[in-house]
Amino acid sequence: MPVSEVTGRGLEEGVRRMEEQRVGEALRRMQEILMKISPEEIVSAVRSSREER
Repeated sequence: MPVSEVTGRGLEEGVRRMEEQRVGEALRRMQEILMKISPEEIVSAVRSSREER
């Protein structure tokens, strides 16, 4: 197996892990924000958004 292929796979794997980590962090931040909003507020916002269309 050529060294360039091994290096390329290693780099791809590293990038994939970093992307997964960033997505996980973003999801945790979103969850923290959404937990502060009541379900009634979310329903109201969705309904008013639908009415605007």
